[in-house]
Amino acid sequence: MSNLLPGFPSVPSLTNPYGSFYDNYFLQAHKVRDSIKADFDRIFAAPNLRQADVHGAEKGIDMLLHPAAISTAPTLKMIRGATDSGELSEYVQDILTTPSSLAGLPSLCFPFGRGADGMPIGATLTAQWGCDRMLWPVAKALQV
Repeated sequence: MSNLLPGFPSVPSLTNPYGSFYDNYFLQAHKVRDSIKADFDRIFAAPNLRQADVHGAEKGIDMLLHPAAISTAPTLKMIRGATDSGELSEYVQDILTTPSSLAGLPSLCFPFGRGADGMPIGATLTAQWGCDRMLWPVAKALQV
């Protein structure tokens, strides 16, 4: 095969000038995500239907109920910029929903009463992959 332009190879080089992003970041993130999925698979009674030869935990749970945020809902004053008051950042508030999101599991957040400050408290129900329909009736029964 002849070169189209003098000085250039006939077959383009597939060398990544930035190193191997795939190896350095993507594969590491994928391993962490797989580890999180495996942790959830170990606690749920229902098997993960996305995986072959995986059985549910013998004494597992049907759903996981946990807080949706690390504090009650923020006031408008807090949202509009009162960040110097020592309040937690809105970026930290949703840290409790991240694991189920990374694992690709169905979750449902709903109001679950009020805190001492009178603001709503959010709760989250998380189920095994494929068990989405279980969430609605349970959340409706628990909603305060």
